[in-house]
Parts: sequence; C-alpha cells; structure tokens
Amino acid sequence: MIKCETLKMISIIVPVYNTEAFVKECIESILNQTYQEFELILVDDGSKDKSFAICQEMARKDKRIKIFHQENLGVTAARKKGVENAQGEFICFVDSDDIMADYALEFLISKMTSDIDIVISEANVNESMAHEIYVDKLLRNLLSHTLWGKLYRKELFAKSEALNFRREINIGEDFLGNVCLGLAANHVACLTGKIYHYQKNPNSAMTTFQYSPEYDRIFRAEMEKVLGDEIFKYMGGWCKFQFSILESMIIGKAKFSYDESWIQTLIHNNMQYNPVSIKEWMLMKCRIPLLCRYILLWGYKTKNILTGINFNCIC
Repeated sequence: MIKCETLKMISIIVPVYNTEAFVKECIESILNQTYQEFELILVDDGSKDKSFAICQEMARKDKRIKIFHQENLGVTAARKKGVENAQGEFICFVDSDDIMADYALEFLISKMTSDIDIVISEANVNESMAHEIYVDKLLRNLLSHTLWGKLYRKELFAKSEALNFRREINIGEDFLGNVCLGLAANHVACLTGKIYHYQKNPNSAMTTFQYSPEYDRIFRAEMEKVLGDEIFKYMGGWCKFQFSILESMIIGKAKFSYDESWIQTLIHNNMQYNPVSIKEWMLMKCRIPLLCRYILLWGYKTKNILTGINFNCIC
C-alpha cells in the first residue's frame, strides 16, 4: 500500500449515457478501489433510460460521489464538465459500461512521480519516455489511444485543447485527446499491467457508429490542427497516421483520387521518413482503390503477412 503522507487526490470522471445495465457495476468497481483518496464524478449526458436514477441512488450511499446532469452533448463535453468540476490533482477517466480492477488507482498513482505527467497501463513496454516519443508512438498506433486506463496530471487539461473538439467528432476523440495531452506533458510512464476491463456494449458509440466517407477526412484535418506547428517534428508518425486514414477510406469505400494533394504529399514524405511496409507499398503503387480494398480485406481475413512486415523499399 502507498504510505499516507504521499496520498494525492484523484478525480475519477465517468461520462454516463444510457448504460443502465452496466453503470452500477462500474461505480461499485470504483468504490472498491484499494486506493481510497478519490472523488467520483458522474456526468449524465442526457440519458433516456434509468442511468441517472441509478447514479442518484449510488450517490445517496457514498458522499464521495458527485453527480452532474446535462443535455446530450456527447462524451467529450461530459468529460470536460467533469474536469471543470474536479478537485483532484490527477484525472482518471472510466467509461460507464466498463469496470476497473480494485488495484487500478494504486497501480497508476504509484508511478506518478514529480517528472511524470501521464501514466498509462496495458502498454507493450515498461518504461518512462519523453513526451515526443509518446506522441510519435501514438501516431504510429504503437500505444493505446483510449483515455481510460490512464492517469493524467490535471494541469495538462488547462495547457491543452484535449476536450475542445467539435461535436461531430464522436469516434477517435480519445486519440485526439491523448495526442493533445501528450504534447502538453513532460514525461510519460508506460506500464504493461492490465487494470481495466472493457465490456462490449451493443449500444455504445463504437458499436453503432455508421461509417461516412467524409468522416476520415474530418478526423485527419482535426489531427492536423491538434499537431499544429509541431507536425514537422512528427513527420514519420504523421505519415503512418495518414496511411491508416487512407486505408480506412479504402476499406470504407470512400470516393477519392490518388491525385489529391495530401495523398501525393504523403507518398513522397513517407518514403523520406519511414521504411515502407509491404502494405504501404501496395497502397502507393496500385492506386486503384477497389483493387486495394480486396487485397486489404484478403489480408485481414487470412491474417496475411502483408499487415506486419516492414522493409526498406524506396521504389
């Protein structure tokens, strides 16, 4: 256990929307933490089921629970309201249809030293890294993009635009938020331990999301805005991120032309800044979206080697 003189307040923020089948178990998992120096902020985002009533019932039993209610503005706005009302030195997000291991907070806070601003779990390495490396790894899809399963120093939110995205960004907002927070951070501690239990909810935004050909373009533009002038520092990671957008557009049957300026720039820059994977080489050389889509889908279904091997191929 952590010694009493080192205890720091954590604000746990749970955005709640139509999760009556899950939210009680979620709250109970938080109240049962081995690290008890926390406040629990529940932000009901205009739920139409019994979620808000369940939150009220739980709050009557535990004074550490604070409840806020707003019209349906989306998960990012709910999180923002939670941060604005947080009293803790650190912020931890939990989705209302998930649960935390009882040692989760203790595990995270134990690694939060004076030079660390973010602690993440379920990484593929146990190490601390400068924020530049963290952001690059996020862009390269080498670390988790979720806001849950992590601990953030609260001051990062005042120093960044992490929760100020437009309403239509309803998938990938965690990715954008983590890049924002990473840019504002000093060092990040990465841990391989598992502390969070994601539960599949058939009504979640991820499950019900309807792909729009324009959405990937909007998301790419928003990430470009987040990186701002720093984008030149992360050109390798930025190229990898854009290739994931291009791949998503192909799989999602978006109508586009390889003559679009950003794709032409991507192909040129990626060969300068990164070794080219077989998959990327195929996307650059084929230039027939329909054929690329069939090849990609074949690769996914067969777990083909196309999705994993990298080699230097400046062709």
